Amino acid sequence: MGRIALVTDSTCDLPTAFLEKYNIHTVPLNVIFGDKNYHDGVTIDAERFFTMLRTETEHHPRTSQPAPGDFAQVYDRLQGEYDHILSIHLSSLLSGTYQSALMAKDLFPQADITVIDSRSASIALGWIVLLAARAIEEGKPLDKVIEVVQKAAAEQAILLTVESLTWLHKNGRIGKASAMLGGLLNVRPVLRLEEGIITPHDKLRGKMEKVLGQMVTAMTDLVSTEQPVYIGIVHAERPDLAEYVAKLLEEKYTVREQIITSVGPVIGVNTGPGTIGFVATPVQE
Repeated sequence: MGRIALVTDSTCDLPTAFLEKYNIHTVPLNVIFGDKNYHDGVTIDAERFFTMLRTETEHHPRTSQPAPGDFAQVYDRLQGEYDHILSIHLSSLLSGTYQSALMAKDLFPQADITVIDSRSASIALGWIVLLAARAIEEGKPLDKVIEVVQKAAAEQAILLTVESLTWLHKNGRIGKASAMLGGLLNVRPVLRLEEGIITPHDKLRGKMEKVLGQMVTAMTDLVSTEQPVYIGIVHAERPDLAEYVAKLLEEKYTVREQIITSVGPVIGVNTGPGTIGFVATPVQE
């Protein structure tokens, strides 16, 4: 069957403990403040990023995908150690990361490299990668691991809410949700990552706890409560709300496992402070 190396990018927002445990190789995206470039998860973490977001008022941060050469370095190292390389990345409709990985793959025609567009992001991508890692650990062949990835990507659902659509709008990541830009005083936009792009799902009024309760109810319309799920929750400096939504989800679902983590710097550039999102991924029996 051959040994399989697993590669992803820093937008998966998986806690370091998971990356280390499963030997997941991560290629960082770039966060740019003015003329200074930082590598997501390497030279800048979530805490430092949100601190800089408040203090670096002269420069609006930007992001950029890894260069093909960044992937090439990783692939070159791994091809000598593994029979297959499986590289799973952020939605191609949100970033050029997937295209960079494809370009790097072409530099190694002799290597067995599979590059997958997850059509996902953040901890939702993280869960896809984690399920792939566990399938590899179980000794599944490459084609079966890819089936796990494709099934998870097709069946999971992602909802998020942001304090302001300004960040998504400035960075051109808002997709169809741009229709929600007008008249949002005292309204929480609820967004969904659907078919690889951020789209509007609802507009809700009220306190955050009420909004999160309605979002959890909306999730039950997207992912059945009759099957166990893996839950991923991300937040931008709001661990209290992350814990709150975790309890709400546990009341609705049989939660096999959950991960609560911070929004990483690259995702944070696009969603801004106060963001909270969650994913439900059905367990594959």
